[in-house]
Amino acid sequence: MDRRSVRRTKRRMLDPRQLQYAVDLRHQRLHLRHIAQLLRAPFSTVARALSRLGLGRLRTLNPKPPVQRYEWERPGDLIHIDVKSPARFRKVGHRITGDRQRHSGQAEEICRHRARVYEQARQRQPRRWSRSTRCWHQPGVVLINPPPHETEINPATLVMAA
Repeated sequence: MDRRSVRRTKRRMLDPRQLQYAVDLRHQRLHLRHIAQLLRAPFSTVARALSRLGLGRLRTLNPKPPVQRYEWERPGDLIHIDVKSPARFRKVGHRITGDRQRHSGQAEEICRHRARVYEQARQRQPRRWSRSTRCWHQPGVVLINPPPHETEINPATLVMAA
């Protein structure tokens, strides 16, 4: 038998009542397979009929709202400027130094103990310690931003060019 002589199966169409029922079910957000099962119709027939009506995908049932655009009489009416001065830190915190004991008053004793341990290790094995040990003295006050002089204090001004 020749391939050209093989008859193609006739495409089944949904009658208008079935089609209306399928559209109603689709608006209830049912999947195509479930609709085809309820109609007792082939999936391909239901999918083709609903796709033809633009209901093939669930996301097309609820389209996105239109973008809200603003129109103003003069250009520049929507310009909004936030003016903010960055914070000034007076002391270095534990996030930078990694030392939480300093603020609780334990740092001095910890540093004295470390200095004793290093000095004892240096006494036991002098060949490993050719140089002096680290200076373990705690600085008094550490400032990131030094305080400004009295003559340098000026109020910030915002100048806008029109």
